[in-house]
Amino acid sequence: MRYKSFRSPPLRLLFSLIGLVAAGLSSSCSSSSAQGTLIVDWTVNTTTDTAVCDQNIGWVVVELRDGYGRAIANHGPCHAFTTEFGGTGVGHYTLSAYLLNAGDDTTLSTVAPMPVEVSEDLTNTVSIDFPIPVAP
Repeated sequence: MRYKSFRSPPLRLLFSLIGLVAAGLSSSCSSSSAQGTLIVDWTVNTTTDTAVCDQNIGWVVVELRDGYGRAIANHGPCHAFTTEFGGTGVGHYTLSAYLLNAGDDTTLSTVAPMPVEVSEDLTNTVSIDFPIPVAP
């Protein structure tokens, strides 16, 4: 009975492939430590009137979720009209936001999940609006 000899690929080719894979892994690992800043500005019914916030609304909670579902949340008083995610890892996220009443126990409005991006060494700004009728 004859057996065909199995020839392994030349070692040079094998080491070249291993080198390419290692280079690809190291470049993807190094980009994960890159950071940027995301600023989220908001309005309430298209206005930044602090009287609207002071009389009717308590806090705004802004949440970022990465592709793995991990959440980063920031919150602030409505009348701040902005929050910042500084030192955030570069990548694509889903942003959601919630507007709470003055007692911070009821959600008055939400912003539908939307895609946002954090870029390396850059500051990206996203503007959102909570379209709820409120009396000044």
